[in-house]
Amino acid sequence: MTKIEAQTEFKFTDNPEGVLSSQYDDSPSGEDINNLIDNDLNSKYLTFHSSAWIVFEVKNPFILNKYIISSANDAPERDPLNWTLEGSFNGLSYHCIDIREGQDFVNRGQKKEFLIEDNVESYTFYRLSMTNNSGNILQLAEIEMYGVTGESFNELLVDFSTGSYHVTNRPISFINGSLNATSYQWAFEGASPKGSTDISPQVTYTNPGEYEVSLTAFDDVSTKTKTEIISIKDINDWSEFIYPEVQLECTNEDNPGYLMYLDLVKANGFESIQDFVKNCCLVIAQKLYFTVNEANDHNLRSIHYKLTEGGALSYKGGDVPNIEIGFDMEYLNSFSQKYGIDICADEIFGILCHEICHGYQNSPKNCGIYGSPNEYYGFIEGTADLARLLTGGFNPERYPSTGGSWIDGYNTTAFFYSWIQNSLLDEDFLKKLNLSAKQIDSWSLNEMLYQEYGQSVNSLWAQYQKSILNVGLDNRTEGKIDVWLTNNKSVLTINNLPEGVNNVIVYNLNGSVTLKEKKVGEESQVCLKIDNLDPGVYVVQVINKGIQKTQKIIK
Repeated sequence: MTKIEAQTEFKFTDNPEGVLSSQYDDSPSGEDINNLIDNDLNSKYLTFHSSAWIVFEVKNPFILNKYIISSANDAPERDPLNWTLEGSFNGLSYHCIDIREGQDFVNRGQKKEFLIEDNVESYTFYRLSMTNNSGNILQLAEIEMYGVTGESFNELLVDFSTGSYHVTNRPISFINGSLNATSYQWAFEGASPKGSTDISPQVTYTNPGEYEVSLTAFDDVSTKTKTEIISIKDINDWSEFIYPEVQLECTNEDNPGYLMYLDLVKANGFESIQDFVKNCCLVIAQKLYFTVNEANDHNLRSIHYKLTEGGALSYKGGDVPNIEIGFDMEYLNSFSQKYGIDICADEIFGILCHEICHGYQNSPKNCGIYGSPNEYYGFIEGTADLARLLTGGFNPERYPSTGGSWIDGYNTTAFFYSWIQNSLLDEDFLKKLNLSAKQIDSWSLNEMLYQEYGQSVNSLWAQYQKSILNVGLDNRTEGKIDVWLTNNKSVLTINNLPEGVNNVIVYNLNGSVTLKEKKVGEESQVCLKIDNLDPGVYVVQVINKGIQKTQKIIK
C-alpha cells in the first residue's frame, strides 16, 4: 500500500488505460463488462450468476474518495443487493475498503453514491464482489470511481496475505505484498519449513492450532516486520459445512412411494426427507472436495426436491446457488416390488447422491458440451456415478462390461474411474479428478491422468478392459448368487449354494483374488469376513458343474 499526496479529484473509471475484468465470461452479446464504464445508463453488464466480482485496474495507483453504482434498465431482482469493495496494489492481496448490505434500487437507472471517508491508501486494483436480490442473474448499468493521485513515496512497506481457511497437511501459500524491499525473511511457527527467504513461499502444518507467522522485509537502509496469527484446522473437520436449504414438494403424499420413502429415511435415523437430503449433501461434498472451504466456495445454497408421479426417474435442473432435483415415486414402487424393501434405502440414496453430485461437481473447461459422448459428458455423468458408486448406493443389476469408451458417461465411465482409483491406490482420485476440472484449461481425462500420475488414458483403458475379461464379467450366466452384506459391511454371506460348488472366490476389478473360501461338504452357506477389504467394487464367483456365476458387491 502506497501513501500519496492528495491532488485534484478525478473520475478514474474514465481513464482510457483502465482495464475491467469479470469473474465470469458468460455475458450475452451487447451486455459485456465494458458497458460498466461507457457512461450510458441504457447499456448494462449482465452475468448468469447470482454472485460475481468485477475488477478495475489502472496503470497508476489512486486513492478512492467515492464511488457510484447505477441500476440497469429492467428486472429489479437482478440488482446488486450486497457487496464488498476491496483494493490491491498487486492484484493478489486485497484489503477491504467498503461493505454495503441491503441496498435497494427503487428505480431503473438509479444512481447511488457512496463516500469513502478518511481513506489514505492508494491501489491499482479495485474489486467489487456483488450478490443480487434473487434469481440466477446479476446486472448493473454503471460503476464510477473518483479519487486523487500523486507522486509515490519510496518508503519500505511490508505486507502479506493468505487464504481465509487453512487446514492440516495441505500446502498453504503466503502472498507477499511488500513494496520497495530487496530481500525477505519469513518465520512460520509450527510449520514445515520453519522459515524461508522466498518472496511468496508455501508451507504445511501437521497439527491444528493457532500459529504465529512473521515477514521481515529489508531494503538498503531499513527493516520492517509484520506478524499475524493464523488458525489451522483439521483437514477432516467439516463442522463449518454450509448445508443448503431444502424445500420439499410432493405431488401426491398418498402415493405409496412417498410413504415408503418417508419410512425408509426415518428407519435410517433421519427425522425428515429434508434431513436425508442434507446428509447426502455432506457425504457428496466430502467425496468431491479436500476441505470444507472448497465445498462451501462452490456455493450450493438451496435445493428444491420434487417427488413426482411419472416422468423422468430422476433429474437435476438449474445451477448454483439454487438447483432442483426430481425423483419419480413410481420408480420406487416398482423397484421395491422387484428387489424387496431391504435395498430400497440404498437405491434412493444412490440416486440422490448422483443428482447432488451434479450440484457440487466442478465443470471441465473447453472439452465439449453436454448431450453426446465427449470428454465433458464423460466427466459430468461418470463423476456423478462414481460418487454414487462410492456411497454404496448402486442398482444391483449393473456390472462393468467390455466395450464402449471412457467418454460414454454413467456407469461405463464410473466403473473405469473406480478401477483407476483401486489400481493406482489413490483414495483421493475423485477429489483430484474434480479439482482438475477447475485447474486444466482444456480438460481431458488423458491430460488429468498424465499431470497427476504420468499415465495415459489409452493404456489404462486397455488394462481395465482386460481386467473385466479376467474376472469373467462378460461370461456370467442368468440368475444371481444369493449374497448378503451385514449393515457394517464386515461379513459377506453367500446362501443357497448348490452341492456341486466347492469354492467361493472374491476378485477385485484388477482380476486379483482377494478372498477364497472352501465350501464344506453339503453346507449351502459360506460366510466371509471382509472387514479388511478396502471400499470398492468386488466380484463374487462360484462354479457349479463348469457353469460360472458371478455377482457384483460394493463394499
